Amino acid sequence: MTVRVKAPALAAYVTIALILGTFSDLAGPLSAFVAVFAPSLGAASLLHLILSWRFFSFHQSFSTDHPQKGETVRYGLHMVNEGPIPLAPGRCAFSKPGPQDVIAASALTPTGIGESVTQEENIHCPWRGTYEIGLQAVIFRDSLGIVEIAEYAEPRVFYVYPELVRLDPSVAALTRASGSDQAGGGAVERDASIYEYLAPLRDGEAPERVAWKRWAATGSPARIQTGQSRSSALRLVLDLRPCSVRRDERLQAEDLATSAVFSVLEELVRQEIPVELILGGEDRGILVDCRETFERLFDASTNLIFDDRRMPAAAFSAVSAGGTVALLVTTRAIIETGNDDLFTLYEECLAKGTEPHVLACPPRSLEAEVRRSVETLAERQLACGSRSLMRLADCGGGTKELAGALRI
Repeated sequence: MTVRVKAPALAAYVTIALILGTFSDLAGPLSAFVAVFAPSLGAASLLHLILSWRFFSFHQSFSTDHPQKGETVRYGLHMVNEGPIPLAPGRCAFSKPGPQDVIAASALTPTGIGESVTQEENIHCPWRGTYEIGLQAVIFRDSLGIVEIAEYAEPRVFYVYPELVRLDPSVAALTRASGSDQAGGGAVERDASIYEYLAPLRDGEAPERVAWKRWAATGSPARIQTGQSRSSALRLVLDLRPCSVRRDERLQAEDLATSAVFSVLEELVRQEIPVELILGGEDRGILVDCRETFERLFDASTNLIFDDRRMPAAAFSAVSAGGTVALLVTTRAIIETGNDDLFTLYEECLAKGTEPHVLACPPRSLEAEVRRSVETLAERQLACGSRSLMRLADCGGGTKELAGALRI
């Protein structure tokens, strides 16, 4: 609880009290009453404030504890005066829900005896992100406006995750690896070239490889335990550069791109295919080769912000870096506007045979322009004999567009 004293109101009260206090030297009961009036009024106002806080009660309700993207949360705040006296004036302050501030800034508390007030709001969760819904503070002020009591509350936090789309298993055809990894191979497959440790050879156990030199030197039979290959079969790059379009269009495109990335990740993890996830302009990413790693990244996806100004260069250097093909998911326009745009970089890689797969999720206002660019690049792919993916997902169709765009 926080107690605040309003300096101007306090100064005015003290001044009036001092002036009225001078009447104490006059004769008669009226002068005595006037002298003690201000101190008595101040004490009564403070006591009323404390009692008001004591008799005030509230209850919050939420229609759901786990809102999905696009769902509306019905929020209700029920307040009641449980005391036998009217309450001091007060107000309730609410937290900002999230990407869209649709809840009222404040609500007045009940003051009458037995009075109750219900505040209801519909909080729409249209985009991926973190939403804070509920009461943030209850503030009471005494009748003289001198003292405020504020009790702060923790609003309910809701995490709205990207929508995951069940993709066709053929999306595994996008992967390509080198060395002991095979396209479509699992991350848990043993690699005979990777030495882990020596283990005793027990009766009835079929060894993968026998450590003959160790056996001869020590007289104890031993086997070589091989390890797992950890190189990725796909480099998945999410372009985090923001688009200069309307806020709702930008968020719609960013959510679609994020859903595409995590839908691909989920499907490949299900098939035990290792993926390197790179966000924005980073050179190195995170190896996702198990369900635990995917879930950890998915939990953090609500705080993924498209504010990286760097080019996603890792998508165009994947093949030369280690033989792994890349899938670039971008919301940006792929247009011929300069030497550092995606169109130019892709053309350069196409000439070398190192082009990445591309999935464009542009905002609706840029869709026509990006579609023309995608069709132009697809024609150049055909002329070069490239079979790399070059697709566009329409934001207007929502996440259902992803299943078709990523079907091989």
